[in-house]
This record gives sequence, structure tokens and C-alpha cells, in this order.
Amino acid sequence: MNTLLPHIPIIKSVTDLRYKAREIMEHVQGEGKTVLLTRDSDPVAVLFPVRLYEAIRQYIERLEDARDIRSMKTVLARREKTSDFAPFDKAIRNKRGFPAYVSHRTPK
Repeated sequence: MNTLLPHIPIIKSVTDLRYKAREIMEHVQGEGKTVLLTRDSDPVAVLFPVRLYEAIRQYIERLEDARDIRSMKTVLARREKTSDFAPFDKAIRNKRGFPAYVSHRTPK
């Protein structure tokens, strides 16, 4: 299985980050490497290139979309006469940046 997450080749302390930020950022931005930051030898943070962050975010969104579709198919397979897709609709609208649900009814 191919994973998005790379092996972490560089380990630096938080103190190193304080005094060698430019060098560490060159590893991340310039070389595209991932850096593990430690404090007292305990891992505290990971720095990785923005392109990797975007790839991970898109991958998670695809997984969430697939899960939502499976959920819809399950409801439809039950052949229920009424199904409330409002939570699904709201989640999709939020994810896509659309405004909250707008009623399509005409005012009386």
C-alpha cells in the first residue's frame, strides 16, 4: 500500500528551531523534507511541505466523501419512504463553502 506520509529523515529540537529556523525551513521548503521537532527527546511537532499537507487534506476529503456516499447508499437500499438528507446536505454545503440551507419554498 502506498502511503502519503514519508519517513521522517530529520530530527531537530525546539531549541534548534529557535536558533536555526532558516536552515530547518530550507529542509522543509527547499528540499521538501519532513522534520520532527522534539523537546527533551519527546516528539512535539512535525513540519512538512505545504504540498504534502494539501495532498493529505485532499486524501482525507476523498475518504469522507466515500463514507458519505456509502451512508446514502445504505439509506437508499432500505427503500425508506422518507429519508432526511439534511445532515448530509449541510455537511456537503459546509465542505464546498456554500451558504447554509436555503428553503426553496415560496413565501405565502
